[in-house]
This record gives sequence, structure tokens and C-alpha cells, in this order.
Amino acid sequence: MFSAQADGSLVVDDQGQVRGSHLLAQPFSDPKYFQPRPSSVGYNAAASGGSNLAATTRSCCGRVAQQLGLIARYKADGPRKGAAVGPDVEKWFITQVKEKNPQSDRRMGKGQPIAGGRLGRVLGSCQEYVLSWSKKHPEILDSWKKANPDKSEPQPSDVGDLAGDFFASYTKVNPGTFPGVKEEGDKGNTKKVISPVTEGDEIRSIFFDTWLTENPEKIDPLVDLEQVRPIW
Repeated sequence: MFSAQADGSLVVDDQGQVRGSHLLAQPFSDPKYFQPRPSSVGYNAAASGGSNLAATTRSCCGRVAQQLGLIARYKADGPRKGAAVGPDVEKWFITQVKEKNPQSDRRMGKGQPIAGGRLGRVLGSCQEYVLSWSKKHPEILDSWKKANPDKSEPQPSDVGDLAGDFFASYTKVNPGTFPGVKEEGDKGNTKKVISPVTEGDEIRSIFFDTWLTENPEKIDPLVDLEQVRPIW
């Protein structure tokens, strides 16, 4: 009765060749659904695949931490009654800014723990901003060209390589902030712009694991937070 579903909800072209599945990287629009499996090709249906990274690798841990920062909650039976941790990550970040802690800026600079690939993935939402900034700051392009002598100018796919030098430059102009996506304008006539922020998804995602490590309240993720278990 349900042959299409039983065969994997496959998508075929005019010649009857299988090209994919309706279930591949389907969107999830409600928090009640599971997160889709991480894709090393950005959910490109033409070449979808897992990263195959071991759970203990630094890169894999960074990707997981970014996802957890947006959904992590305190234990429902604990003193904070299942509240989201995101607001506390934002408060911690603002505290770092107010205290003018140089570490809060240096962490975003070249060679720091969250630089490079992890920042490159987060910066995917503002690739044009990074490219535009880099063109206005020759030292960034000079550094990139030395590392990529066979390329003429960086493309959106090169944002990960630009991340370290970009933040070293960005934090000098906008200390204690992070480039985030904000909506400006009236209802029905809004547009998304990139501007320095101290709160929002970018802060929650990037600084979640740093907050866990340096939070003076000594949050124990195994004791104080609800456990998130992946289902593959």
C-alpha cells in the first residue's frame, strides 16, 4: 500500500534514475523534532554525507558545542526548572566585555581555540560581510594570499581560512562583540544586517563551551544540564 515510503521515499528524474530521497536533510522547523545529522557538505543534496569525525576530535566537539549552545537546558527537576542556558551564556559574555577581559577578544583572534574552522562555519551566515571587511583591510588579504598563492582573491568558500585574521582585525575595531545577524526596520518591511552584538544565537553557539569551562558557578554538564542524546 505504501511502496514509495517502503522504498525510502526516493526521488527520480524523467529517465527514472534515482537522484535522492525526500527524507534526505529534511528541514526541522519545531524544537520538538530531533536535529538532523551533521553534514560535512552543508546538506548539499548533490553530495550529502557525514563528516565521519570521531566523537573525541576537536573539530567534532566544536560542532556539537555550537548546536548545544542553542538548545541546552538545565535539569527540569533542578533549581532552574529546565530553563534554557542561552541567556546565561549571554550574561557571561557581557560580563567579560564589561570587565574588559582581554581574553574575551583574544579567543576570537588567530590561533585561538575557537578560531579557524569553527568560526568559519558560524560565519557562514555573514560570508559577504567577512569578504567585504577583508577587502577593506589589506593585511588580511596579504596573509591569505601568502597561504594561497595559487588563488587571486578569496571566495565565500574561503571564509574559514579568513576567520582567524578577520577576527584579529575585527576585535580591534569592535572590542568585546561578535558579528551577528540582526533584523532592522518596521513590521512587514525588515531586512537582515550584520552588526556587532553581545547577545543572540551567535553568542550562545560560539561561547557555550567556553562558558561551561570558565563559568564561576562551575556548571557540571552531566549533573546540572539535561542530557542531549543523538539519534542517527
